[in-house]
Amino acid sequence: MRDSEPPAERPDALRDRPNGSTAGQTGSGSPPPPPLLPRSRHAGWRWSGAIVLLLVAGLLVAASVAARYAQKEILNTDTYVATVAPLASDAAVQNAVTIRVSSEVIKQIDVPKLINDLAAATGRPNADAIASAIAGPVNGAVESFVQKTVATFVQSPQFQTLWVNANTAAHTQLSAVLTGEDTEVVKTEGNQIVLEVGPIVAEVKQRLIDSGLSVASKIPSVSVQVPVMTVEDLPRIQSYVNLLDNLATWLPIAALILLALGIWLAPLHRRAALIGAIMIAVLMIVVLIALNAVRNAYTNEVANKELNVPAALALYDTLLHFLVRAVEALLVVSIVAAVWLWLAGPGRVGTFVRRWGRRAEGWAADRINRTTWRFGPVPRFVGHYGTWIVVVAGVLAAFALLNSPTIATALWLSIGVVLVMIVIGILARLRQAGAREPVTS
Repeated sequence: MRDSEPPAERPDALRDRPNGSTAGQTGSGSPPPPPLLPRSRHAGWRWSGAIVLLLVAGLLVAASVAARYAQKEILNTDTYVATVAPLASDAAVQNAVTIRVSSEVIKQIDVPKLINDLAAATGRPNADAIASAIAGPVNGAVESFVQKTVATFVQSPQFQTLWVNANTAAHTQLSAVLTGEDTEVVKTEGNQIVLEVGPIVAEVKQRLIDSGLSVASKIPSVSVQVPVMTVEDLPRIQSYVNLLDNLATWLPIAALILLALGIWLAPLHRRAALIGAIMIAVLMIVVLIALNAVRNAYTNEVANKELNVPAALALYDTLLHFLVRAVEALLVVSIVAAVWLWLAGPGRVGTFVRRWGRRAEGWAADRINRTTWRFGPVPRFVGHYGTWIVVVAGVLAAFALLNSPTIATALWLSIGVVLVMIVIGILARLRQAGAREPVTS
């Protein structure tokens, strides 16, 4: 079975074993060949440089996720609108809008004046006493009617349409806020981001008039702002968004280059790749823990400022949903890569899995050789460049994951790379089987 062992695995496997094991592999008990001595002499600084490169690459991977998220999910109008559109049906958001709009409408109607006018309309001299007597029932009836009207509108398809249209029109303004510019619809006030819902008041005003509350016609065009997010040190976040937007294209490329350089510099390439995968997995776990801590701190900050916590969290979770999913996807990929690289090592489990994998490849190649199928020069080409084909497939998978960073994408891409490796192994076996055919005949 030794002559069928994949060439890419044997150098790492030999170097990963102690000297005694290596001697056993040579078959003669002789010490390692001289070419390995210079490599071991410089192994220390090579490992140091490789670890630094791998760590920087891992940090750039985390930064790449944030940059792509900022560019594609926050600063892209179509993606942003698709992200926030479901919030129109979120109960917490609907409740927050209903409370804020109802409060503003009731204030503009001026219920006390309405009560006095109703009392004066009776023509009785004790109008003040009448006003005092009907104040409670009338005030309650008006508030209830207004809140019911607002709630009905907020739960209607018309509100969802208005919400989508408003967010579509306001997205460029929200982008301006994130890049440091205040606008008419979305603006910053201190460390708060507020959403202008004045158009909703106008829609509710018309519904109240149509329902018979003619006094609502006196409601002027007003500016109604709903605080949707409280952010400490907003100017710093704005500078980060600008920086990430500018670097979103180059950070992933720089991360892959440094990762490749770190693996190349290390004396043991497979082990370096395994360390890199573990580093990225650990960094992704740290990012998830940090995001959860930020969410908890944000919840406490919103509660301390007596803002609508459920609505604020609904917006927070919606906007960060894709960032969290992207981090989870990279965590899955790094774990899959680490497991695969571990199985490629000299351990007993890896040796057992590879042995049965080679047997399966040989079985499949033997069945194909018994058919009339012929692949021309493809098996020989794959035999020579199989490792590079896998590397190219891995790079393409990495960029595909950046474009669609989800757990499902991560799993399917991992399965795809594994299938590519299996096909390469079978094609390589076909080449070897073809080379042996004249001897067996």
